[in-house]
Amino acid sequence: MIHNYFLIAMRNLLRQKRYAFINLFGLAIGLSCCVIALVIIHHEYSYDRFHPQADRIYRVLRERSSNDDTQVRWLTDGALARALEAEIPEVAHATKNRIYPVVVRHKDHALELEQGQIDENFFAVFNFPFVTGNADLLKQPYHIAITQEAAKRLFGQVDPVGQTVTLQERYYGGDYTIVAILKNPPVPSSIQFDLLHMTNGRTEEANLDWNGWQSRVQQAGIETFVLFREGVDTQILETKISGIIERHMGLDVRKNLSYRLQPLLRLHLYGLRDYNLSSSGSIDTLYLFAGIALLVLIIASINFVNLSTARSAGRAREVGLRKVIGANRGQLIGQFLGESIFLALLSLLFAIALAQLALPYLNSLTGIAVVLDTDVLITLLPILFAFTLIVGLIAGFYPALYLSAFQPAFVLTGTLGSSNSHFRQVLVITQFALAILLMVGTDVVYRQLTFIQTKNLGFDREHVVLLPMFAMDRESKTNNDAWLVGRYNLVKQTFLENPGVGAASAFRFLPGRDGGGFVRIVKPEGHDNIEWRMPVQEIDESFFETLGVPLLSGRTFSPDIEHDRTHAYILNKTAVEALGWTVENAVGRRFGRDRSEDDANGTVIGVVDDFHYASLRDHIEPAAFTYRQWFFNYLALRVRDFSNTRPFLEQTWAKWMAPNQPFTFGFLDDEIDAIYRSERQQAKIVTLFAGLAILLACLGLFGLAAFTAERRMREIGIRKVLGASSMSIVVLLSQDFVKYVALANFIAWPIAYYLADQWLQNFAYHISLGFGSFLLAGLLAFFIALITVSLQSLKAAHTNPVDTLRHE
Repeated sequence: MIHNYFLIAMRNLLRQKRYAFINLFGLAIGLSCCVIALVIIHHEYSYDRFHPQADRIYRVLRERSSNDDTQVRWLTDGALARALEAEIPEVAHATKNRIYPVVVRHKDHALELEQGQIDENFFAVFNFPFVTGNADLLKQPYHIAITQEAAKRLFGQVDPVGQTVTLQERYYGGDYTIVAILKNPPVPSSIQFDLLHMTNGRTEEANLDWNGWQSRVQQAGIETFVLFREGVDTQILETKISGIIERHMGLDVRKNLSYRLQPLLRLHLYGLRDYNLSSSGSIDTLYLFAGIALLVLIIASINFVNLSTARSAGRAREVGLRKVIGANRGQLIGQFLGESIFLALLSLLFAIALAQLALPYLNSLTGIAVVLDTDVLITLLPILFAFTLIVGLIAGFYPALYLSAFQPAFVLTGTLGSSNSHFRQVLVITQFALAILLMVGTDVVYRQLTFIQTKNLGFDREHVVLLPMFAMDRESKTNNDAWLVGRYNLVKQTFLENPGVGAASAFRFLPGRDGGGFVRIVKPEGHDNIEWRMPVQEIDESFFETLGVPLLSGRTFSPDIEHDRTHAYILNKTAVEALGWTVENAVGRRFGRDRSEDDANGTVIGVVDDFHYASLRDHIEPAAFTYRQWFFNYLALRVRDFSNTRPFLEQTWAKWMAPNQPFTFGFLDDEIDAIYRSERQQAKIVTLFAGLAILLACLGLFGLAAFTAERRMREIGIRKVLGASSMSIVVLLSQDFVKYVALANFIAWPIAYYLADQWLQNFAYHISLGFGSFLLAGLLAFFIALITVSLQSLKAAHTNPVDTLRHE
């Protein structure tokens, strides 16, 4: 019987090639979207799961509370790991690491690589296999392990073991001997590195960071991970671990400081949602992607139903004859469901091929590097197979019921029974509602991105070249070496000698993206009993002039005034208003850092207008600016014609930097745009799938138009005999579909408004949801519907009435 059903299905597909192609094509597109979604979900959820004990590994976070504000950071104290092992019995192992980029040199070859300072427990917690050598070799000072990829980049085909490399770094710099080779960290790994070593720092400051407690702000970039024993309750352990703070840093520190535990398996996707921490992935983007893929599949399944019922006239006599010779309805339902499942499975083969072709393009659009290789396919195949069976059953259920219900007495005389036309109308309305929903979403996302890119941030971000020369110089030297930042003004003047450089400024954090600096506890005049916390940014005297930020009162910093170097502050307008001061009377008031009596006795020397020192996701909050040149990282140059000025910039760079130090630069506007990478990914994904949804909706509308024209062919013939024009026939067949699209708009608009409004709430500053996006999507849907239906209607209108009426 199954063999017979298979033959019938194949004959029907070959007999109705256009119908078969449209059905296969529609289902293949819908299933390919789901294949891609599953591949990406598999990739994103595979992060860090290659560690055998991943479910018991947690990262320790440091939570600081002040008034009603809570801030969580991943930076921890260097002494924490050893204290956890000694004082918390539930901890099997604790480890710490400090991973950041440094310039690595071998002879005349220099590269910027990610080097990691680790402790002796790193490989007891994490599974990063060695190709040659082992972890014990790293316990010797100035022994280092290198990954396969870094070795290839640095040494080519030469065996790196035994070779010497030089790390140009402030704390851990020096000559290292390569004693081991590590496999490259897997792409789905939250911990990425090129080099690892256990060498102690060469300065007292480095060793204090690595082994000590910091009660206020930990800036050394140290991460602490713990591997718990089996069966522990991490919620209880959070309180227990926080008790370490009181024992080692005192009760006063414990009042505002505590530790949180973040599961390793949530680092990649849930960092932003759980703790407002930046992470390389986003569960919200993943939900969006999966949801849109499911919508496209729903539209494709609706197409299958519409096209199957639209071609029902061709199967009616077959059903009638089968019933006459004894087939019951259950057998017919089984046959039609079997055909549906067969078509879905056939579509799955095409879907996998389409996904394989589309993934490289999608990777380039979104920046997510995923592949559909044999291992991934084998892993996902059971899910895909089960999912396809479900799709085949759901998509074929209604056509099976509809076709199997035909009565032989009617169909064998050429008269079809009544059909549930309302159901098909609901399907088309649903299709277009989903397509309109995606079109509105696409327009809103792109309008918000345009708003972000064009909004006045309160400073001029265009034509600003960033040179991280002070940070790179500082990292390559010890405290005993003279830092280049000590001569920052002289460096600025040499760059300003070129007429192509209009202005220059040195500062620590990038405006528009780095949050305005580290959040510090400050003591403003008249607020001694309240703990105020503000981001504090270190800048030079020309910062506001270079970026075009107006000074509202007072003055900027002066390199000639010693007091300005340590005790002078400039506040933004919001800070002044929050403190209850005015722009005019704020200058001269006491303001300083709350870490010593001397630091607290600073002075406000100026008030600057508000500007977006952080991203547009955040409101402008109170902020302070201070002049401490030893913290400067960047030199910013306003350059109008970068291509012509670049040779001069490179020559001047070489004059001040160490020999063979690669010329490193960036642009401020690019750095600001980079923080909206996830939004651009979402825009590209929504746009791509909105296009597919529109295409599939057109196929669905084509199916129902074909069905309607087929059912009304005799009516059309009679109307033409009575003198009806082709245009009147087109209007007759199209008017109902216009109503369907109108109804789809009224259904889609409220849902689209709610979802768009929720998405825009992620931004403190965003566009207003006017009627334009909805009207544009609605008009586009009307236009697409009219074109699709008109093509089918014109075909029916031009049919010779003799052919349709000759059997009457």
